[in-house]
Amino acid sequence: MVIAGSILCATYLLPVIRRAYFEPAPDTTNADWQDPQDPGFSQKLALILLAAIVVLLGVVPGPLLELAKRAAVELLLLQ
Repeated sequence: MVIAGSILCATYLLPVIRRAYFEPAPDTTNADWQDPQDPGFSQKLALILLAAIVVLLGVVPGPLLELAKRAAVELLLLQ
């Protein structure tokens, strides 16, 4: 689970870090700014799924807390 989270985090953050720190800043003095575009279906779907997960975990946190408790107990027993 930790490895999957790390891969997911790196997938999203590494391009942002690359653009922020390693690419030259765009010239905005004479730029033709475009109007913001509506998010596509996949972006809306991802937002809806993540929002549903957050609400579900807020309303019913028991299963996730129980999973974390069992993992903590197992880790403590290993030491």
